[in-house]
Amino acid sequence: MNDLPPAVVNDLIALGSLEDSPSDKRDQLLARLKPFERVNRLGRDRWNEVADRLSEVELGNLVRGLTAAELELHWCGGSVAGVIWVYRHYETRFPDRAEELADWVLARSENPYVPFGRMRAGARSVAEYRSYVNLVRNTERAFARQKHPNACDTMKALAQAQRWDTVVWTALPSNFQEVANRPFSVEATIRHLNGLGEPAKSHALEYLSRALEEVITPVRRAAIQAGLIPPPQPAQP
Repeated sequence: MNDLPPAVVNDLIALGSLEDSPSDKRDQLLARLKPFERVNRLGRDRWNEVADRLSEVELGNLVRGLTAAELELHWCGGSVAGVIWVYRHYETRFPDRAEELADWVLARSENPYVPFGRMRAGARSVAEYRSYVNLVRNTERAFARQKHPNACDTMKALAQAQRWDTVVWTALPSNFQEVANRPFSVEATIRHLNGLGEPAKSHALEYLSRALEEVITPVRRAAIQAGLIPPPQPAQP
């Protein structure tokens, strides 16, 4: 397939292997990559085909190269950027070292969705990205308390009831207004989903479909009623 030429993959890997500082080699690689912005919006399956063949070092450098190309060449990717799919592949194969790579990406990228595919609320490290309530030390993340005070209270009560020392969860603010350019409502969300192009629409609907059976939000219920996703299926024993 010519949608992702091997030479482009090799240049991205080479870019990811370089130090952050300017160099002639970096300029040459960026110049060659500049016409290939479209690869940053290829779907998960296409990137997985490439990632399957790479070693750990190559895969990590591909994550870094995609991050650098998106930043320095102003590639458009958003929530379907190539680095998201490649990072997930790395995380699956090398979970013990994935957090270190995520820290590298978070410290540099200006795309609010990378590397996890979810809004990161300005976090510049994995530690910042995770919200927590720690009953032993009586601490909690300031960002979570500021943005989600009710959630913090709920999680704290849950931890106390279950006799847990710590609760960790992802506390992300809504970005619907930013993405859809309209105030959030269930009806507006369904219109937005229907208007998405591929592969963004398939990824969004897959995200809704994969929620736990017990998670029946108004948006998920409306998407089921609209025929966009199937009803949740009970877990098999």
